[in-house]
Amino acid sequence: MNLLCLTFGHRPVFGYGHAEGEGYLQIKNIAVDGMGHHHASLYCDCERCGENYKVGMTHIPSRYTDNVTPKPKV
Repeated sequence: MNLLCLTFGHRPVFGYGHAEGEGYLQIKNIAVDGMGHHHASLYCDCERCGENYKVGMTHIPSRYTDNVTPKPKV
């Protein structure tokens, strides 16, 4: 990590998405909680230092996960 990233934070990579100024996020660390909800971490590359860092987290809608893992039996 360089000095600018330590001082101001990371800068996401822009310009390689489908439109100028929009980059892609990588989905990692998908976990399923006790209620059957899928949680995922979102990562991005820093334009300045190249480090892959965590941007945030999200819930994955059930319509995308219903056929992936079985729902818990009650």
